[in-house]
Amino acid sequence: MKAKGDVTESTDAHLVGRVLEGDVHAFGELVLKYEDSLYNFCYRLSGRREETEDLAQETFIRAYRNLSRFDRTKKFSTWLFAIANNLAIDRWRARDPDALSIDEIPPSIEPASSLGDPERETIGRELGENLEAALGKLPINYRTAIVLRHIEGLSYLELSEALGVAEGTIKTWLHRGRELLKREMRAVMGDAL
Repeated sequence: MKAKGDVTESTDAHLVGRVLEGDVHAFGELVLKYEDSLYNFCYRLSGRREETEDLAQETFIRAYRNLSRFDRTKKFSTWLFAIANNLAIDRWRARDPDALSIDEIPPSIEPASSLGDPERETIGRELGENLEAALGKLPINYRTAIVLRHIEGLSYLELSEALGVAEGTIKTWLHRGRELLKREMRAVMGDAL
């Protein structure tokens, strides 16, 4: 019996095959399937809605143009994240580092509060804002590894494939990234953490 992931991967491979045979609607199905997770990933990388939308759109365009290069034995989502990551890195390299402003600190994560308690929502919002800002201060490789591992749920192997580095490097980035993230959070939150 196939596991749920196997069904998704074989469905994705089937859709890719249909696109390569000329069925452009099949690519639309892939876009619908992955647009939310790709958007969220791009948002956590860039922190700005306008740039996120451009980055996600450019990722899908690049994926479509290079679909013949996709290895159908791999996960399509991992391939998309790799494309988005490479595009984001290219954009950051092209930026003038002196042009960064306070407006580029990532906005907050909207907290979900099932109780509706205003104090709890305020604390959650503040924690989300601080976490998002601290994440935005990490080096891009650490930030990307943390987002893909802890938010998107990729395995070490999938991270290795998406980022094009050895699993040992991924583990190092995650460890160092978490340590830097803790320091940033302690600096902002102090004893409240």
